[in-house]
Amino acid sequence: MSANIFYPPFCDLAGSIFLTLPSGLDLQGVSSLISQNQESITDQPAKLKVIFDGYDLDIMQNQFYNHFSGSTITSYNSNFFKLTKDEVRALLSKSPQLDWNNYQDEFEIKPYTLDQKDILINILLNSFSVNFTRDDEGKSVTTNNEIKRKYILKNFEKHSNNLDLYTFIIYSKLGEVVGTFGLTMVGGELQLSAVAGRFVDFNHYKGYKGSKKLPLISAAFVEIFANQKIFKDIEALTFSNSKPSVIQFYSDLGFENNLERKGFIIEL
Repeated sequence: MSANIFYPPFCDLAGSIFLTLPSGLDLQGVSSLISQNQESITDQPAKLKVIFDGYDLDIMQNQFYNHFSGSTITSYNSNFFKLTKDEVRALLSKSPQLDWNNYQDEFEIKPYTLDQKDILINILLNSFSVNFTRDDEGKSVTTNNEIKRKYILKNFEKHSNNLDLYTFIIYSKLGEVVGTFGLTMVGGELQLSAVAGRFVDFNHYKGYKGSKKLPLISAAFVEIFANQKIFKDIEALTFSNSKPSVIQFYSDLGFENNLERKGFIIEL
């Protein structure tokens, strides 16, 4: 990423807001960048996930405390991953289940269009606005998270119209809905977000009931990153996850940890 360039916060369709700081600045440069863009940073409806490469975590937190008095900063308990274009071939050789060639006869990846709105909202609501708990017998219980549900619905039009966000939906060749993911161009990288695959059948739309979806969805976003023409000049795909089971799953799939990246969450 280029230093001295401010990348405005972007909102993914799942309700998270990310602020990515450029690397290569000295402390004065970081301070000036934050000061000059305070309005853009504060003009957000929810908590910000601040991410960056190469800076000391404590120093960066203090920078934001200094500029936003009264803010609350908490740990960003997430594991960061990174894939470069040069690493794709080795990754696919190591993990054939990430090779889209193994899926393309049965599945297809479609860029999001307005005629898929109900399908996309269905996936988002059933993946990100639900609480998963267990009853006294240990059975899984699902309840709606009304706060997240209202947020996703209220902001869908605005966030889906972000020109830097590219959303894709995966279908089986039988028309079954598999899942979705979003890719946002931020500087010289693509940031993956809103990976989801929980779909509830409605009308004539049916969800894919096959084997685990995460390898399939992961193969899809690797394929798009590596071969979509619009991303030909983008050299890195980055993403994160906070769920231990998903972190382990990504690691088992062959994705390498991004040890340079750190972050925190700030509530202004």
